[in-house]
Amino acid sequence: MEEFVSALAAAFEVALDLESSAPVVAVLDQWKDAAAAHADPEIATQLLTQRTGDVGAAAPMPRVVTMRLRTYKDTTQMARHLRSRAAVIMDVSGMDGAEATRALNFASGMVFGLRGRIEQVTDTVFLLTPEGTTVEGALSDPAATGGGRDSARR
Repeated sequence: MEEFVSALAAAFEVALDLESSAPVVAVLDQWKDAAAAHADPEIATQLLTQRTGDVGAAAPMPRVVTMRLRTYKDTTQMARHLRSRAAVIMDVSGMDGAEATRALNFASGMVFGLRGRIEQVTDTVFLLTPEGTTVEGALSDPAATGGGRDSARR
């Protein structure tokens, strides 16, 4: 319960900064699914039972989606991919400066609400990763991009 309250409080802070309810909605959706699973006695038993031997098919491989945003409306699709636990390479080079900043602010809020990470690859390209994703190696030269961004670690 404490983890939920903490995640929700953090999402509200980001939502206030962005003047958008998207981070709160993302956290509530994530926790709603977990609550529904635990409320069903059969599913709860399956989740809490330690499995041994063959547990069936392996989890699907992580997905990476590349997106070149043209308008702020394109952030909706970016958010869907991120919520489905896909990493997103977001390119805002096709947007004007103010709209690109707005899209980046929205992406930062989504990433923060989902406990993911955002890293700057170039001046206009960002890597958005869901919680639990490991990125190995340097994405860019920090001197060339002014340093990476990592909103989830504020």
